[in-house]
Amino acid sequence: MRSRRLIAAHPFSEINVTPLIDVVMCLIIFYLIVGKLASDQRSEVPLPPSSVGTHEDESEVFIVNVMPPPAPGQPARFIVDALDAGSAANLESMLAQRKKLKPKVSVQVRASRDLPFGAVEPIYRAARNAGITTVYLAAEPTG
Repeated sequence: MRSRRLIAAHPFSEINVTPLIDVVMCLIIFYLIVGKLASDQRSEVPLPPSSVGTHEDESEVFIVNVMPPPAPGQPARFIVDALDAGSAANLESMLAQRKKLKPKVSVQVRASRDLPFGAVEPIYRAARNAGITTVYLAAEPTG
């Protein structure tokens, strides 16, 4: 004799986890890409050491990385948002555009400790010509 079930099988008795796995994989890929973009914005530059200073809020900061020149006698390269800015005039136009979008923008200069100040000086001139009054030099904290 066959026994009868008094309660009918519910259609949701088995949970399909495939869509959940798809969403989790998309989130993992999203965070990997965002992390890569953030690390590209801050290129590996050996910053000068400093025992004083404060950590600035980076919401209104325009980061300019100064890379050593490819060969002696050539100018240093300016990297902005993982793109080569090229000349100082190009950098000035980028700073002016950012100033229009965010009036309270400040510039953070990330330059190698091995570069002379003459390599960083065009950034100050470009910021002044673009109307930006706040320029920070990034440094590695010591102690």
